[in-house]
Amino acid sequence: MNSEVGKGTTFRVILPALAHVGASNRASSDVQNAKSGSETVLLVEDDAALRRLARIMLVSYGYKVLDAANGAEALQLFAEHASSIELLVTDIVMPGMSGLDLADQVIARKPEIRVLLTSGYVADHETRNRFLGPEFSFLPKPFTVLSLALKVRSVLDG
Repeated sequence: MNSEVGKGTTFRVILPALAHVGASNRASSDVQNAKSGSETVLLVEDDAALRRLARIMLVSYGYKVLDAANGAEALQLFAEHASSIELLVTDIVMPGMSGLDLADQVIARKPEIRVLLTSGYVADHETRNRFLGPEFSFLPKPFTVLSLALKVRSVLDG
């Protein structure tokens, strides 16, 4: 550090080059593992901005997306497109019908459907396992484009 009155202060930061290379390689590997898809996803999120963003994320990876703002809209879309929907992605905490109740109703009509639950309120593993069954996968909010893409692909391939 160099400092002179009236001229300011200069800081010199030296970072190890190897740490940057490792992080870059890991990020590159993750992007390669985030394979795109062509499946149809039913996305249910009560927050309009989050729903729009998640839709854009999924479409950017090649998925067809049907989106709904609540459980009632989702059930209507499901009734119209049940044969093509392979994955339900739903927020757990929503007004009216919860994501868990929605998932139960969808599974009752199409037992082979995959379900990915999201929430910003149920982050710790122990709490999730207390009320989420093994038939559900979980992605905590906030999520990145990459984490959503990897999780969706994992659930569909699972």
